Order: sequence, then structure tokens, then C-alpha cells
Amino acid sequence: AAAAFERAAADGLATAQVNLAMLLLEGRGVAADPAMAAAWLHRAAEQGHATAQATLGMMHLRGFGVPQDDAAAARWTRMAAVGGDVIARGRLGQMHEHGLGVEQDLVSAYLWYSLAAEGGDDTSAARLGVMARQLTAAQIAEATARAREFDTPETRDPSDFFATAPTQ
Repeated sequence: AAAAFERAAADGLATAQVNLAMLLLEGRGVAADPAMAAAWLHRAAEQGHATAQATLGMMHLRGFGVPQDDAAAARWTRMAAVGGDVIARGRLGQMHEHGLGVEQDLVSAYLWYSLAAEGGDDTSAARLGVMARQLTAAQIAEATARAREFDTPETRDPSDFFATAPTQ
């Protein structure tokens, strides 16, 4: 399988690039090589592949196969979250809650947790309950309004959404 993925990945197929990267990360059928996995993920991520973006974000957050870099982790995670990756949305909520790669911003954290929870992420749903006790009603209303705006077709483009919604 690795040889077939490698041929398709070399031809630029993002899904094959991600599949090959996962084999390289896990050492399944090939020698484990996190740095090479990151290189393939980077190629797929640049094509807009949300799973590649999310995985690359996590690798930067942990310094696995790439230099540890919170800002790069936030950038790739944000791209995946905007692309609809539910886990990335929850992770971006965590990053905003704790100030990892972005300024700490509990309203933005609530926004991303709410979008992740709507997508079925139970961990993010639980964080919403905790955060609701830390925020004012006005802050929750702001996060909720921003989440609704995000889900409209005209704000699907990250530059549109982040031009009108603070990203801290």
C-alpha cells in the first residue's frame, strides 16, 4: 500500500499524501519517519486538505517531526477549523482558552468550542459548560453571534471571517 500511496502522492494527490504521511507517522509498512510525514502533510495542507492541516498543527504544537512552534500550530489548526474539521475547531478553542500560539481570548475559545460541539465533539461541549461560568452573558452572546456569522455562506472564506471577527 505504501508504494501505491507514494506514487499517487508524488503525482500531487492530497489524499494519498495524507495516507502516506499517516503510514510514516505510525511506521505501518514503512520505517517511521515523522519528518518525512510532515513534508507530505505540508504538501497536502497547502492544497487545503483539512486533515493534513489539523495533523500538521498538532505536530507543531508537540514538536513531533517538526520544530515546536505554537504560532505555526495555531495557523495550521485555524485553517483546518475554518475548513470544517471538528477536532481542529475544538483544538483551536483550547488554543484560544490557554493562549497557545494566539492571544488568550475566552470569547474566541467559546466560539470555537461551540462550533466543535455542534459538530459532535463531546469534549468541546463539556468545555462550553465550564466556560459559561467564566464569561458574562454579553460575552456568550458575542461568541454565539460570531458562530452564527461563521456558518453563513459569505463568511466561509477565512479572510472574510477573520477580517470581521477578532482572532485572538
